[in-house]
Amino acid sequence: MTPPTPWRLAALLLSLSAATTARAQLPPPPPSKEDQAKIASLQRLLTEIEPDRKAFQKRLPVAHFLHLLEKQLPKDKRISLRLDAEAFGKDFNRVAALPIQLQPAPRRLSAILHQVCSYIRSYGIPADYRIWPTHFAITTPEKARYTHIYDVRDLLDRSLLLELLERNGGVFALSGNEVAEHLKDTDGAHLLVHLILCTTGAKNWSGTATAPWMIRVVNGTQLVVYTNSWTHEAINDLLRDFRRLRDLAVVMNARLYEVDRAFYGKHIAPLLATGVRVGTVRLAAPIHDQALLKQVKQQAEVVREGDLKIRPSQPTEFLGLQEPYLYIAHPGNPNLDELRVYRTGLTGVSFRVRATVSRRRSMHLKITQEVAELLEIKKCMVLEPATGKEWLVESPNVRRNTLTAMLTIDDGQAFVMPVDYRPPGAARDRLWILLAEPIVWIEEEQEQIRLGNLADNDGSKSPQGRGKTNP
Repeated sequence: MTPPTPWRLAALLLSLSAATTARAQLPPPPPSKEDQAKIASLQRLLTEIEPDRKAFQKRLPVAHFLHLLEKQLPKDKRISLRLDAEAFGKDFNRVAALPIQLQPAPRRLSAILHQVCSYIRSYGIPADYRIWPTHFAITTPEKARYTHIYDVRDLLDRSLLLELLERNGGVFALSGNEVAEHLKDTDGAHLLVHLILCTTGAKNWSGTATAPWMIRVVNGTQLVVYTNSWTHEAINDLLRDFRRLRDLAVVMNARLYEVDRAFYGKHIAPLLATGVRVGTVRLAAPIHDQALLKQVKQQAEVVREGDLKIRPSQPTEFLGLQEPYLYIAHPGNPNLDELRVYRTGLTGVSFRVRATVSRRRSMHLKITQEVAELLEIKKCMVLEPATGKEWLVESPNVRRNTLTAMLTIDDGQAFVMPVDYRPPGAARDRLWILLAEPIVWIEEEQEQIRLGNLADNDGSKSPQGRGKTNP
């Protein structure tokens, strides 16, 4: 066998070194699915529980502090809080005796425990925490890391992720345009990993870190993550925020009402006098008077919206009432060639909205009213060139108008908009108005309302959830 040349030997050694490094950087195997479920349950409790803080007004040794904190937890949500004696070794007694006093800021149990770790580190002792299937432990950074698998197949639509980033840049402090330049449409997992790394401390994931955290994409749908409990909690929060934003919608709760001119002049016109204007056209205004809102709902209803859930930033038609009309558009025998001879149109009114939702649940609405009113159909005789025969041809005279109103209102705030359309045969003293009560719809929130765990806007715990308004 021919001995390898020096450069081939160097290449071989380099490849072996790289392979060894790659094997060394594989994350440890995750806990069983049953244990992962228990850890996830404890992690949720850490973010939900807000202990009574009265017992922590004075300085206490860390061990006693944890004991009292555990006793403060609700019986049905009791979590065992421990100091990891094995991990701290010779420093255990010192850590257990360190005096600590709860600062006023943190409320959630997870934030309080994170403060305990920070306090221990201030004495020069490395500390972190770990969630086990059976308990919570304050331990060393080396012992705090564990592997968890995240199923993210529902978050791999790159365009959806970018849309969420663009309209919620303040939430994630990132811009979709800034992170998407080098990514393709199929790179949803890549973008999600990028967001996780950049929002949890990129240097900790670097191969040059002393004890780097690790993340792997498996089968394009799972993230295998090896890090500490605090970062796992941050990743859970990030994914939960994305799912919450993905499920966010606006329900317009819109109806058309017919009112008489006297009611319009007395109640609606004064509102519109202070509403949005384009030239001399009054467009829309909120209704703050609940008594007036009730009066409007007692008028004759023409049509109502069917609880359509509208994605933010996507112009969507939410209400309309239109009727078709038929006319002879081309010369020919309408009895023999209907498709060529006849044309159809729609007369009536429709409404579109482009809604954006702020972090404080106010809505900015761009409402577009499209009107097509058939005034008459004119008739004339036209010669058909192929046969030399004259045929009746009709030409519709349609009045078209587009009105656009811009409103910024709070969640559930009603508004009114006059309708620039009167149906054929309508009495001259009858008018149409649009009434809408838009709400912010979050699927997770609706489920909690249906379960009775969260109050509706009116303070009630409705099993039906939000979205439907009473007439």
